[in-house]
Amino acid sequence: FSQLAWDKLQRARQLFHSLQQQNKSTDTTAKGGFRWVDGILIKAMEYGHWLHLENANLCPSAVLDRLNPLLEETTQLRQLIVTESGTEPRVVTAHKKFRLFLSMTSGHQSSGEVSRAMRNRCVEISLLAPEVVAVEGGGDDGQTVDALEICAQSGILSTSLAKWLMDCHAKASLQRARCD
Repeated sequence: FSQLAWDKLQRARQLFHSLQQQNKSTDTTAKGGFRWVDGILIKAMEYGHWLHLENANLCPSAVLDRLNPLLEETTQLRQLIVTESGTEPRVVTAHKKFRLFLSMTSGHQSSGEVSRAMRNRCVEISLLAPEVVAVEGGGDDGQTVDALEICAQSGILSTSLAKWLMDCHAKASLQRARCD
């Protein structure tokens, strides 16, 4: 063994013996019992930090439903009841500067939905792909952009195919108007 390897081995033995001593202690948490530790959400709530939940639409609806109160406008109502700590239920009130941001990617094959109750408490901002916004002759037309976004959310990701479908729809609408 080199001196460096011998020193690392000795350090590993010391660490192992230290862990054995901790395991023999009378503290139940050191013997593998359950101990609640506040996570990033609770800490952000308490300290008034901003928290971003990415791909919120992939989160189980039961979890998102638990977060609904955190999006209330009235500060006193922005509370989370923690029942999982193994003790009495604890009410955590969000700091007045706490903010929760949810983001999601629409049109993703396995994308879920965010409940209407959650969406009603949020400000929705849609960031469209540049090719959707800059369609020839349709960049300023809100209906064209909306139709292209609906196509994209339906799985039609090709802008040219979406435009062709929109043209077919427009021609069919004109035909129908002529027949009426």
